[in-house]
Amino acid sequence: MLGLELQCADAPLPASGGHSRWSGYIALSGDWRGTVTVECLEPMARVAAAAMFGMDLEAATAAEIQDAIGELANIVGGQTKMVLGGSCALGLPVVIEGDVFEATVPHSHVVVKLHFRCDGHPVDVAIMGADRRKSARPDGVHVSES
Repeated sequence: MLGLELQCADAPLPASGGHSRWSGYIALSGDWRGTVTVECLEPMARVAAAAMFGMDLEAATAAEIQDAIGELANIVGGQTKMVLGGSCALGLPVVIEGDVFEATVPHSHVVVKLHFRCDGHPVDVAIMGADRRKSARPDGVHVSES
């Protein structure tokens, strides 16, 4: 969609190295439940925003970068939804930006984590599946939830 070449990479997204990290999350619900994440450092986030909005790298504002990362999560989530088939819906994207943070998706596990390079910059994509959880009914009997 952005006209940028994506190549497989062996190494995960490195520590910030002085750049903000941008993470886009989107939930999938229905027959399959989980989350898709797209993560990159600010230089790649600027490349995505510039390509998406047809502007210079340095002209991209934080709001435009946020929109671009959210839309990338939405695109990857939509493709994941198509592969899964069945009844599946996408939530709204959530975007986090910062130097040092750890975002977690409670009650989930990594299904796949892929590492890429785009325009020379690292990009990580992960698909997290919802865990089956046990909950107690009012009578104290534990039941599995899917």
